[in-house]
Amino acid sequence: MCENRNLLKIKSRTKDDEFKANYIRIENTDYDQIRIILCASDKENSVSADAYERYDEQHFLQDGTVDWQRGIIYRIDNKAVLKILVDDQVSKIDSLMKYLFGSKIEEGQTTTATILLTKEILYGIFPNSDEQRRIDVANAINKYSDEFEITTIERMAHFLGQIGAETGGLKDLKEGCNYTAKNVFDTFLKPNLINHTSSTTGKTFKYCDLIENVSHSSLNTCPYSGGCDSIVSVKLKKNDEGNDVCAWEFVNFGSLYTVKSNYIGRCELFDYVYGCRMGNGVKSTQDGSTYLGKGFIHLTGKDNYKAISDEWNRLYPNDTKEFHGADISLLETDIDVAIKASMIYWKINRLNSMADAGTDDASIDNVGRLVNGSGTKRPNGADTRIKYTTDALTNFK
Repeated sequence: MCENRNLLKIKSRTKDDEFKANYIRIENTDYDQIRIILCASDKENSVSADAYERYDEQHFLQDGTVDWQRGIIYRIDNKAVLKILVDDQVSKIDSLMKYLFGSKIEEGQTTTATILLTKEILYGIFPNSDEQRRIDVANAINKYSDEFEITTIERMAHFLGQIGAETGGLKDLKEGCNYTAKNVFDTFLKPNLINHTSSTTGKTFKYCDLIENVSHSSLNTCPYSGGCDSIVSVKLKKNDEGNDVCAWEFVNFGSLYTVKSNYIGRCELFDYVYGCRMGNGVKSTQDGSTYLGKGFIHLTGKDNYKAISDEWNRLYPNDTKEFHGADISLLETDIDVAIKASMIYWKINRLNSMADAGTDDASIDNVGRLVNGSGTKRPNGADTRIKYTTDALTNFK
C-alpha cells in the first residue's frame, strides 16, 4: 500500500476491505485493536501520507449495534479512501499517529507531546470557543506540556479545567470589569464577612466601601485601617458545615442598601477589593486594576506576577520577561507566552501532584483553591471547574 513514507497508493476495489490486528504492541503502546479499512473505489488513488484527518464517528450497523470509529482518515474529493482506526483511548490514537507519520498539528507544526492535544479535543470541551483560538492553544500546550510534566490525561484534564474556568472557555485572557451591582454583591460582599462588635449579629461586610453611605475611614495605608464609618449588621444563617454565613440574596440586600456607582462596571472595583493584598498597594496606586486576572490562569496580584517573572527568568535567562512591568500585556496578546506562563504557575504551585490525587469533585476543588480560592471554601466557579475537567477526561477517552 505504501510506495514510500510520503505517498500512499491505494488500489481500486468494489467493496470495503477490512484488516484487523488484535492485542499488539507498537513501541511502548499496547493496542486492543487496530483496524485498516480500504474503502470501495472505482479507481486507483494516491494520497500524501501527511494528508490525514482525525476521525471520530458513529456507524450504526444492520444488527442495531454501534461501530464507533476513531482514528485517522484519508479522503479524495471529500470521499473516504482509507481509514486507520484505533478502538481505544484518544491518547493511543495520538501515539499511533506519531509512530506512523510524526505528529502533525495545525499550521505545519510538529510535537512530541506525551499527551497530544488537538483542536477537536478542545472543541469537545469548549464548544463555544473560536477555532483559531483552539488551534493556537493546542499548539502551545503541545509545545510545553512535557517540559512542565503535564504528561498524564488526569494532569492535562485538571489543567484544561482550570484554564477553561478562568477564561470563560478559552475566550477571555483578562478579567472583565463589567460587574453589575448583583455581581459585586455575590462576589465581594456576600462571601466576605468579618467579625465586628458593633454589629447586632456579630458580622459585617469586609468590603464596606462598596456600599453607599458606608465607607472606610482610611484607604491610604496598608492594611486598610480605621474600619467602616458605620456598620451593616448582616443577617446570618448556618451553612452545611455549621458556620455563620450571609443569609441575604441580592434582592434582600438591594431592598436595604445600594452598591456605589463608581464600583459598577469600572475597574476601580479591583483597585479597592484587590488593594493591600497579594503585593498590591492601596487603592490610589491602581495596582488592583493593573494586576487583575490576566493570561490563561488569570494571574492576580503583583506578587504573583513577579513570581512568574522570577521563575521564567530562571528557566529562560536568554528570553527574560517582566510580567510585573513592561511585559504584562503579553499575557493577554501572546497565546504562546500566556500558556507557558500559566504552566510556570502550575509548576511553582505544585499542581501536578495535586492533580495526581484524583479527578473526583473534591480533588478538582483542591486544585481550584490554589488557582482561585482561599481557605477551606470551595473555589470561585467550582462547578464550572468540575464540568470542564470532567469534560476533558471524557474527550480524552
